[in-house]
Amino acid sequence: MLKRRLEFAPPVGPPISTARQRSRPSAASIERGIRMNNRQRRILAQQIGQFLAQRQRVVSIPLTSAMLEMEVSHLQCLERKGLFPTRIRRADGSRGYDLSEIHQWLQDVSHAPR
Repeated sequence: MLKRRLEFAPPVGPPISTARQRSRPSAASIERGIRMNNRQRRILAQQIGQFLAQRQRVVSIPLTSAMLEMEVSHLQCLERKGLFPTRIRRADGSRGYDLSEIHQWLQDVSHAPR
């Protein structure tokens, strides 16, 4: 009598989960202009703000919008009126804001008399 060996193939694909998992947005998704809800935008803005607060660099326009929780069109309107720092052109042709100027603007706005 021959004994047969049964072989089982491992399951293919990711494990099936019954609970819906929420993923946090990455900085790359903001750079590409992917839409996010307000909670995701707030989480990302906090993470990016903590990381970038220590460095001086040029931040892209969508990233600045997410950090300040303001629409891009509102930032551009403030910039035209002279109430927000002007954009800087980078070497690769893209534009962005100087992070130190944004922090200075936030301090000026928070200490301004009402």
